[in-house]
Amino acid sequence: MNASASSLLPEPANVVTKSGPLFLSALFHWGCFGVLCTQFFIYMGGFARDPLRNKLFVYVVFTLEVVQTIILTKSFFDVFGYGFGDPGAYDRVGAIWFSVSFLSGIVACLTQMFYAVRLYKLSGSYRVPIVVSVLSVTQASGAIFNAIVLKNAGLFSRLPPKSFKASNLIWAGGSALCDVVIAYFMTRYLWKRRNEAMEPTQIIVNRIVRLVLETGTITAMFAIILLVLTMLPDHISYYQVPASILAKLYSNSMLALLNSRSMLNAPADMECMPPVPTRTPLTVLRFVETFQDPGIVAVKSHNGYANSVDERSESTGVD
Repeated sequence: MNASASSLLPEPANVVTKSGPLFLSALFHWGCFGVLCTQFFIYMGGFARDPLRNKLFVYVVFTLEVVQTIILTKSFFDVFGYGFGDPGAYDRVGAIWFSVSFLSGIVACLTQMFYAVRLYKLSGSYRVPIVVSVLSVTQASGAIFNAIVLKNAGLFSRLPPKSFKASNLIWAGGSALCDVVIAYFMTRYLWKRRNEAMEPTQIIVNRIVRLVLETGTITAMFAIILLVLTMLPDHISYYQVPASILAKLYSNSMLALLNSRSMLNAPADMECMPPVPTRTPLTVLRFVETFQDPGIVAVKSHNGYANSVDERSESTGVD
């Protein structure tokens, strides 16, 4: 009896390397989704008067993330629930090709395009935003290519090594390069604005620069980890962990930047000096894009200097 049961359910080789990454993927994915929900509700409560285009963008990204979480959770349940005791369950691709590869590439592309628009607002030039857009579309193409490779294989053990590694090189490598470009030029342009601003605005810009560097470093780091792990031999599936949370990292970084605008309406520092006029007098009407309402408004302070919250808004390039 025991021998028969043993023959029906043979002990798979290296079961930990197959089930472990999936288990960790489920934990980290839901953890990142919880953070994303918090960020989303902060945005909904704090920026109800945001332009419609901002709201639609956030809704689309959050909806894609919810869809990814639902489908990926179903995949986890198929493995650890319905597939409990079945060694072959760990090897089935199922809907992971869509929930991880395809949706992660799309969410990353949307987020990087969001930063491309910010870069244009800060620089007034199309050159860097075009480079970011090209890299973003390239990584999304690699993610779609990766999804096709996974779907056609059906089983992780049947993945064609060359096609799978090539698709991940385009996807993860393109994502990492795009994130580095974004972090570098966002920091460069913000720092330039910082040097032209008054002290309270400088403190705010310092915070946003730190946020941009932190989020850019995290997304680039996980993209590089994904790339390195996919190059491991013997189809070891450790790469599933960074792949399952990559989209959540991008959407969280985007919402963190949007929610950072709350700093514009709060004291920049408890110990900072009172606002002082900027070095550059405002002799003409300046047109800045507001955070609270769509459209363009003209702002001029009574003493001829830009010392309003709107100037801080323009300095950060975040809307």
